[in-house]
Amino acid sequence: MITVDIEQPFSFCYAAERMKWRNVAKIDMPLPEKPSDPIEIALLAAELTPETPKIDLHQKNVSDALIEVDAFLNHEFVDRPRNEIKVVKIIHGRGEGILRERIAQYLSGSKLVDKFRTSQDPSQANAVTLVVLAPNKKMI
Repeated sequence: MITVDIEQPFSFCYAAERMKWRNVAKIDMPLPEKPSDPIEIALLAAELTPETPKIDLHQKNVSDALIEVDAFLNHEFVDRPRNEIKVVKIIHGRGEGILRERIAQYLSGSKLVDKFRTSQDPSQANAVTLVVLAPNKKMI
């Protein structure tokens, strides 16, 4: 039986944390390699940063969502300096996956998109697509 001293919540949390880690077995596995690709670094940073430009498509039908995604990508493509890697988030939700699939089809055919993938964050898996915009080359 664990007793909790209301006056000392820190000591209880500390004791609980020590008990939790006491029973963890040591696992020998190599640390993941730090990504060296600048695009992968930008994708990871975008996943972790709340300031990443995003569009939320919850409660939208497919045709309206694709129109909004097109306008959003065009705006973000134009609104950035040349030679900068820009990543945006498309929040489509999990649902049945229909919207996610149609957005992926659209992104694979778009000239504004260099690369895209779903988020690797477990809380966002299959609900958020990260998009790397294509390089903004000087238009003549």
